[in-house]
Amino acid sequence: MEMELDAREGGEVSRAKMVELEEALRVADSRIAQMEVLLENERSRRVDGEMGGGKEGRLAELQEENSRLLHTEDEQVMLILDMEVKAREADRRD
Repeated sequence: MEMELDAREGGEVSRAKMVELEEALRVADSRIAQMEVLLENERSRRVDGEMGGGKEGRLAELQEENSRLLHTEDEQVMLILDMEVKAREADRRD
């Protein structure tokens, strides 16, 4: 009778171990899938970077945009100053 009890307990332990291992396998499979997606995203990012000139290309693009914005700001400041001068001249006439 003790042998049967030991066999049943052993079966329960092995079943619990089997469930535990199956869960670990599912978690590992999920992690592998996540890593594959990350790898594919990184590959795509690198290909896009190579096609777009990488960091240097982006830096040049940002510098050009900055230069354009500064030029536009200068034009707007000149326009504002011109308008202020005209407003003062109009006030003096009145």
